[in-house]
Amino acid sequence: MNMHQPIPTTGIEAEARAHAKAVRERLFNSGRKTSAANQNTPAVKREPEPRDVEFFPVLRRGEPRKQPQWALQETHFNAHITAWQLWRAETLAINGAPLKAYIRRRAMEMGLTYAQVVGPSRKREVAEARQVIMWEIKTTLRPGVQGERDYISYPELGRLFGGRDHTTCLWAVRKIEAQNRDK
Repeated sequence: MNMHQPIPTTGIEAEARAHAKAVRERLFNSGRKTSAANQNTPAVKREPEPRDVEFFPVLRRGEPRKQPQWALQETHFNAHITAWQLWRAETLAINGAPLKAYIRRRAMEMGLTYAQVVGPSRKREVAEARQVIMWEIKTTLRPGVQGERDYISYPELGRLFGGRDHTTCLWAVRKIEAQNRDK
């Protein structure tokens, strides 16, 4: 008993199958001869849609090639990356320490280097700048609040400034506070 019997098709299905067969023939058998039945089917021609902008301009012989804008002038493609790296280096200057970055920035503003501020120099201009920066860190950046650990202790402040003793930091903060009171 043969179970495979052809399924009756309607006119629309027959047209769709004939069209699909013609398309397959055109695509896959482009170099071969097609059957006479397929040659009678008219090819559908579509007009290209007009475009306002030519996406892929075709260069004709003798026509000068236009230079892209980035080739005409110096362009820094990674300027945003460079700016981010500078910002990161400033905020996380040495081993992820924002306080060291602050010391570095304030030293530059005062006309000194970071090495001079944290170094062993006892020159008046360096010592006074160091004392001001110690006072700023202790009072404005990390002020002490009773019961919280957000403040910076004097020994920690001394370690930030090249391993100085905590009494040196205490003296610096008291001296700047006294100068501010006298003004």
